[in-house]
Amino acid sequence: MRFRIGPMFAGLCFLLLLLDRTAYPLSLAAAVCIHEGGHLLAAWLCGAKCRSFRLGITGLSLDFDCGGLSYGRECLIQLAGSCFGMLSVWIAACFGERTAYYCVCALCLNIVNLLPITGLDGGGILSSLLHMCLEDGAAVRICRGVSLLTAVFLWVCALWISLRTEGNLTVLLCGGFFLVKSLLAYGMPKGNKQ
Repeated sequence: MRFRIGPMFAGLCFLLLLLDRTAYPLSLAAAVCIHEGGHLLAAWLCGAKCRSFRLGITGLSLDFDCGGLSYGRECLIQLAGSCFGMLSVWIAACFGERTAYYCVCALCLNIVNLLPITGLDGGGILSSLLHMCLEDGAAVRICRGVSLLTAVFLWVCALWISLRTEGNLTVLLCGGFFLVKSLLAYGMPKGNKQ
């Protein structure tokens, strides 16, 4: 397994810890670790190997070798991260206000990850489910279309929020990131799986 930390990730972590005096950075890190731990456990149980572990500007990314696994098992691996994350939110909520920062971070992380956008868990789940029911070409075209439509809708909503809140750049940048990610995936050759 390859392990890689991008310099932008290290810089972003440093800035967050230096400038943000709230519990959000540590809460988000805990939420990401639990989410990715769910993927790792499911992959191990399904017999998939983790090829790479990357920490970059967009967060933590795991790449699994799912060769030989059924689409159902691939779907289970994709779904496990958000299931673990939502379970952790439910458990943390039992502790009241002390875990509020964690609950907000984990809830947002896991809901966004379930969006049917290429590169997110929701996009992988949609791809696996469609590949179980349709021929490869049709499944890929539908995944690309749904991903692009979801990203466009998300970006339009982000633009509207940005205009209504006098320039909320964070939401606009996130929406733009998902739109670019979907546009890049839309242009990939037809034979590639998500």
